[in-house]
Amino acid sequence: MRHKMRFTFFFVPVMMLPVSFILAQSVTGRQQKDASMPAVFQEMKKSVVSVQTFVCENNTRQWRIGSGFIYHEDGFVVTRSNVIDRGDSINVSLIDGRNVPAWVIYNDTRTETALLKLAVRGLQSMDLGSSLELDTQSQLASLGNSLGVFPSLSLGMFKGRSDEGFLHLNMSVAPGNCGSPVLDENGKAVGVIIGRALTESSQNSAKSSFSGVGLAIPIEQVQHVIETALKQLSSQKGWIGITVKPLQNCVEGWLVVTGVDPGGPAEEAGIAKGDTLVGFQGSPIQSQATLAESVRKLAPSDEIQFHIKKGMTETRFNVRVQEKAWKAPAGSR
Repeated sequence: MRHKMRFTFFFVPVMMLPVSFILAQSVTGRQQKDASMPAVFQEMKKSVVSVQTFVCENNTRQWRIGSGFIYHEDGFVVTRSNVIDRGDSINVSLIDGRNVPAWVIYNDTRTETALLKLAVRGLQSMDLGSSLELDTQSQLASLGNSLGVFPSLSLGMFKGRSDEGFLHLNMSVAPGNCGSPVLDENGKAVGVIIGRALTESSQNSAKSSFSGVGLAIPIEQVQHVIETALKQLSSQKGWIGITVKPLQNCVEGWLVVTGVDPGGPAEEAGIAKGDTLVGFQGSPIQSQATLAESVRKLAPSDEIQFHIKKGMTETRFNVRVQEKAWKAPAGSR
């Protein structure tokens, strides 16, 4: 069903909070008549994550907070692009309380869909459904981070589709919900929250702080993007064997080496844990994400150069790239 409506304002719910902000681990949501919904929530909340992106703006450290879900048990997480855009580092909070570093391995700006990778296996992946089976009687739920509360539950109904193909939801969408999965009555993901659109009536309402029409990308579109990404990643082989994170003093682009793979290219070149990367291929490093993407695109035997600080000494190291193929997860859909 096509659902036409005049929108006067579009809001993308991403929270910006100081680094000292601590996420509360609690469950919220209004009462739902369907008795099966709480049971579905209890099971599928294991596949929902909170995504916190570290950003440095005007020499101020902040977290950008959104939501996401586990696409595959091998540590693949789906979120929306604006949650992780221009971030220096990313942490993902799992339902069991673990905070896991993540890195961007694919970011499709056209559909605003991002794929993250965690160095964790054995996670519970989200079951995927079909948005094509929805009608105006379909009850839906959204799980994610709402106003810093994780996990939180929002309940609503399917209203229709826009001419652009977005799902319209009669559902509260609060800051932090961006990237949350939309679940059908069987607990299967049928879409991903991208924001909300305010109508004139909701703007004039005193109770419309998070009201309006919730907007979501159909899961079929998200799935196509992610499967395409996984196939592309399987042919990218660049690897140098280090893990890094941004410096805490907020020097833009500077990365500290937090780990070096034994026998890897970086170790062989003389790079060690605690070194600071300040340049790559003769230019400043833009961010952790851009460096990782650049290295993955390199071919085995390519030689690259890093500008590195070791204590008070600055020097340059040449590293010869080796092969480490990204494998599409078994059973990818």
